[in-house]
Amino acid sequence: MKTGGGSLNARIAEGYGTRQVFPEYAATPDETLDQKISVRSYIARGDRRDEHLFHTLHMPAVVADLMPHYRSAIVLRDPVARTVSHLRQMRNVVGADQLELDALYDREGIREALANYQARVLATEVADVERFMEIQSAVFDVAPTGEMMAELVMQMTVSGIPQLAEAGLFERANARLRSFDFVGVTEQLAAFQRRIEQAHGWAEAPVIHDKATTDAEPVSEWLVTQIAADNPVDVELYEVARDLAEGTLP
Repeated sequence: MKTGGGSLNARIAEGYGTRQVFPEYAATPDETLDQKISVRSYIARGDRRDEHLFHTLHMPAVVADLMPHYRSAIVLRDPVARTVSHLRQMRNVVGADQLELDALYDREGIREALANYQARVLATEVADVERFMEIQSAVFDVAPTGEMMAELVMQMTVSGIPQLAEAGLFERANARLRSFDFVGVTEQLAAFQRRIEQAHGWAEAPVIHDKATTDAEPVSEWLVTQIAADNPVDVELYEVARDLAEGTLP
């Protein structure tokens, strides 16, 4: 979700032990990707999900309902910074390093696909998951080459979470957010890691920030303003997440 979770996941995996982490130890890159993002595969695992103590997933938060006996954690990020980071990733995976972020964001379908992304991750319900799986099937059942592959990767990068109507989106996302045992924000990742360590009785370890927290390329004022305007629900939800992370909300 481009919130710096990779850094945190590495620390938690170290605490539990690599072989206790899902996606599975020594999985191939393709297997790891499938395990991380395929709702279909995750549901199909059934009781095998209990074989691992720690699951790090890129799926709608509703899948946490499959594991009610596990504690849950989520990290949200300032919506502008998160969207800019997502755009950079999209640009990199399709080999379009010279493409201006403004132009990419203004490309047909991109802005809509990234709008209120974090709220959609949280608000997606069981009824939406079938559509999510249909999108994934369309992606993974096709093996194009060249320009088609670049376009497919672009679509996969932005289409993993279903589009949802904005009406009621904040209320659903907020309710799901508050159901998590641990809520953090990227901008306070170190404090969040300390909370996780304390809850597990682990010794404190250095906080290693991955690329999601160290983006330095300047962005235009237009892009910053447009992203903020396109993400009103994420902006509001992020404020809630920050208050929860700081312990200022019940």
